[in-house]
Amino acid sequence: MLQKHRTNRLIAAVRRPGLWFVVVLFLVVTVLQNTELLKHHTSLVNLGITRYTIERILYLLPIFWAAFFFGWKGGAITSVAALAGMVPAAVLASPNREDALLEISAVFIIGGLMSYSLESLRRERERSAKLEEAEKELEFFLQQITRAQEEERRRIAWELHDETVQSLVALCQQIDDLASGVKGLPQKARFRLEDLHQQVNAIMQEVRRISQDLRPATLDNLGLVAALEWLASDMERHTGTATDLKIIGSERRFSTEVELVLFRIVQEALNNVQKHAQASSTQITLEFLEGRTRLTIRDNGKGFVPPPEVTALPKAGKLGLAGMLERVRSVGGTMLIKSGQYRGTSVIAELPQ
Repeated sequence: MLQKHRTNRLIAAVRRPGLWFVVVLFLVVTVLQNTELLKHHTSLVNLGITRYTIERILYLLPIFWAAFFFGWKGGAITSVAALAGMVPAAVLASPNREDALLEISAVFIIGGLMSYSLESLRRERERSAKLEEAEKELEFFLQQITRAQEEERRRIAWELHDETVQSLVALCQQIDDLASGVKGLPQKARFRLEDLHQQVNAIMQEVRRISQDLRPATLDNLGLVAALEWLASDMERHTGTATDLKIIGSERRFSTEVELVLFRIVQEALNNVQKHAQASSTQITLEFLEGRTRLTIRDNGKGFVPPPEVTALPKAGKLGLAGMLERVRSVGGTMLIKSGQYRGTSVIAELPQ
């Protein structure tokens, strides 16, 4: 089996045009090195470089191409063959054997270094290509995971809104019927039923809020601007942080995926403001520019020192910001973070839309 594999490799190598190019080039140089017509060496432009030296240097050409086509092994084999091709002329025809042997050694060493350098360059390119392919695969998987998460959020939001909320509404109605339908109900029991009604109603409102956070119906039905208005008002209502939404330019609709990305960026940014910024005001600015859209969320909170590169966000523990960055990249956009200690934070996302 091993012998068959080696035979197949040999046949494949023989069929490659590069092999014959190297062989022909090597033979030409060898003929020049050993032909009787070139025995009488002459100097070139008084530089002290003999014809033999030029012919030995020419051996670097087949060594280079052998390393280029077949890697360092091909270069090493050709270097050894070049050594064998140079020695006879150096011993038998060269007027200065010491210089000839020095030149042969130099050609052999330089040929080996070229082969090693080309192999290192080849391996580096292969590693870069593999890394780039791995990054693309990772980006694809992240996009798929994000889409799966959004679909799961949509499903859960639908179940909460259409099933859980409806069940709570029915429960409230039953409590009302019980409180109004039973004659002679003690006042204490009536107060207890009213309290239960209020608790169920509060639970229903909380379930609706969770459903909206998971997948706001406003985004699907009315579009991005209406959904951002709801986010701003909800932020102000629940946290007391003044939240202003500013629209610049003529409003336009985007694809469902892009609108969802922009919505999630604002949602995550406002969550960060609520949890970490200790801000008193936040401004959301959506700019509809020529051929692109810019979204800016700016707060006047305590800020932080961002990493030098946004790609270092996960290492810095900024997973929420890192998730926002991945979402922006998934639709071909870019994201910039500006912040500093006690200087607030600005998250700027720009999409080619």
